[in-house]
Amino acid sequence: MKLKHRFGKKLKAIRNSRGLTQEQLAELIDVASADVLSLYELSKKFPSLDKIEKLTEVFDIDYNELLSDEEIKIPEKSKVFLALVAELNNLDDEEIAMFLGNIRAYKKLKKGKK
Repeated sequence: MKLKHRFGKKLKAIRNSRGLTQEQLAELIDVASADVLSLYELSKKFPSLDKIEKLTEVFDIDYNELLSDEEIKIPEKSKVFLALVAELNNLDDEEIAMFLGNIRAYKKLKKGKK
């Protein structure tokens, strides 16, 4: 299978495993729209080197992991973090502030129990 085709399938699999939409990933790697990301995933377009670099940064993987045939192993903490980011994208500023306040309160409570 050609690199371009493998890459598209792998990109989609990694994005889905991270709980990201095409729109979210497009924003994270600074592409014009989710339509461009869709072209990558459909193997109709191959990203530039700078976009590949951004993908490795966003996914916290190296080039070999992104471009090889090997299956990606995603650390559990990364899955939780990315799911959290996806959820935060759906909140307004007031809800985010409340969420952060709850985290701070939890940390204080936890610290007090030690």
